[in-house]
Amino acid sequence: MEEEIFKERHSRGLGPKGNVTEEAYQRIYGASQAELLTQFWEEKGLPRRRDITFDELKEFTYWCFKYRLKHSDRARLASDTKKALDMLQRLKTSQHPVSEGEAAVEEELYVVQL
Repeated sequence: MEEEIFKERHSRGLGPKGNVTEEAYQRIYGASQAELLTQFWEEKGLPRRRDITFDELKEFTYWCFKYRLKHSDRARLASDTKKALDMLQRLKTSQHPVSEGEAAVEEELYVVQL
């Protein structure tokens, strides 16, 4: 999503001003990151803070995924998922060649990450 926002801004002659991540949250979830964090902390019974631990960030990311499944249009979700998988494939093919052993490890990690 952030890549799309950068491209849109560039095509309009705009620079990288503004918070691209925040705009991506608005487009994807219909709410700001701060609003979603507040909702996440409330659901978890945690106090609202100005920072977040790495473990909480991982949990928040998964919570956002589930939130999106519940609140998003299915067709848009499918389209965005396809775009993300295409991007992962482009990133994977742009990496340097790896040995067979490294490739096997990468495939195992890839399967775990799905």
